[in-house]
Amino acid sequence: MSPMGYRCHYRLTFPHPETGEEVVMGTCGEGPQLDDYVDRDPDEDYEDYEPLGDVDPALKPMVDAMIATGSRTGFWWLSGEEAFTWHGASLECRGLSKAFPETLFCLYVEGEETLDAYYTYFLGGKYHTCPAKVSFDPFDPEQLQE
Repeated sequence: MSPMGYRCHYRLTFPHPETGEEVVMGTCGEGPQLDDYVDRDPDEDYEDYEPLGDVDPALKPMVDAMIATGSRTGFWWLSGEEAFTWHGASLECRGLSKAFPETLFCLYVEGEETLDAYYTYFLGGKYHTCPAKVSFDPFDPEQLQE
């Protein structure tokens, strides 16, 4: 995955460990957010903050792993609607997938440029990136309109 050097929107998903339903981290407030689980002052370092009591017990290990990455991680910024630059996305998501090797993590990234989007899949510390592809139907004279 080549890191984009500008602001992007990120959406990280993975299956719930018990139900298999998709869990969404990020994308304009959908799904659980780290800020929902951690009592913190946004002006202070995140490393010393404890999770709040409402963490889904099945998700707690993953939330704890994201929290443990510290204050510079992009996981914290997934909860916002704003685009941001996350140069460490691949490294951090690979680390998360190493910690949970049986879980398939999917990171969707949409950049500022037209058609600049891709999915990266992480499993067991390995990853595979699938850039967006655009295709057009061939010309069909039957489709011409007046």
